[in-house]
Amino acid sequence: MEKLLVFLPSRINYAIMAFKAIRSLRENHPDIPIDLVADASTAPLYMDTPYIDKLLPFRKDSSSSAEELGLRLAPQKYSTALLLEENPDHLSIARHARIACLMGSEGKNWKRSALHKKSTLCLHNTTNHRSSYFVSLLQDLGLIKTSARTAEPWEPPARSLRAASRVLREHFGHYALICTGPADEPLKCWPAERMADVAKGLRANHQLHIVLTGAAKDEYIGQSITRALGDIPHTNLVAQTDITTLIGLVAGAKIVLGGEAAPIHLADSMHIPLVTVFGPSDSQLWGPISPKAALMQAEGILCTPCNSDTCDKPGHYCMDLVDTDEVYWTCERVMQ
Repeated sequence: MEKLLVFLPSRINYAIMAFKAIRSLRENHPDIPIDLVADASTAPLYMDTPYIDKLLPFRKDSSSSAEELGLRLAPQKYSTALLLEENPDHLSIARHARIACLMGSEGKNWKRSALHKKSTLCLHNTTNHRSSYFVSLLQDLGLIKTSARTAEPWEPPARSLRAASRVLREHFGHYALICTGPADEPLKCWPAERMADVAKGLRANHQLHIVLTGAAKDEYIGQSITRALGDIPHTNLVAQTDITTLIGLVAGAKIVLGGEAAPIHLADSMHIPLVTVFGPSDSQLWGPISPKAALMQAEGILCTPCNSDTCDKPGHYCMDLVDTDEVYWTCERVMQ
């Protein structure tokens, strides 16, 4: 292998989970050029990282965008392409770049001839933690022999820290970050009033400024938390930050609290003190693994985890049974 082109997963949660695999590639191949193709929404995660040589953002503006990028990359003469997900645009880019060896999971929709070297590991069928899956995939393909050291946190780009500092000004570095979403998966959302109660305790006992974050779809949850906070000083940044700023907001927090969503996975990868509340999500696949993280999940419920978007149980008790006081005191513990 002389020159490697890696295609990052397009969903942000999976792109975060690929951190360890990308680091492992660099540690196993310190002298080989490694370039990374990433969607515009996930590319900021890998800005300024020392584990790749070049970041190539891909924005699908038209049906020919993939072909155009592939033709532009053809003169780079990549010897190998690694596809971390089953994505037809990524396959098109690799083929138009005339890369001799295409590697990845055989998936369920690829044609038999799509890849030259395939692994039988499949993202949606594995029982491994998502970060371990990508490492196992690389090992199965023969790209790495050893995985990266798990104790080393992911370093946020300096430009992300600057962006967050400009937004929060004097509060930067002394705040609790409350993750409001994901509103499009309501079963994963802990009640807004309980989030606010924990935030009030952090404000009262640590004088932390309270910062809310989330996507546009999470605005109504942010508004509910704002109402519940009353006159507690806080900054509502829901739907007001891009991914670059979000990374900095997570990195500068004293504590991050929320359900299973992208900011939680970012905090986990950077070893920021973190408390996350899980309901239907499978902690074996998505749970935090950092030594500074804690997972809150109701015990003794036979249907959890269900990994479902719907629930036929009255009261949604897998989330309702997570006690507010327990969450607060867990925040105290991880902040020590």
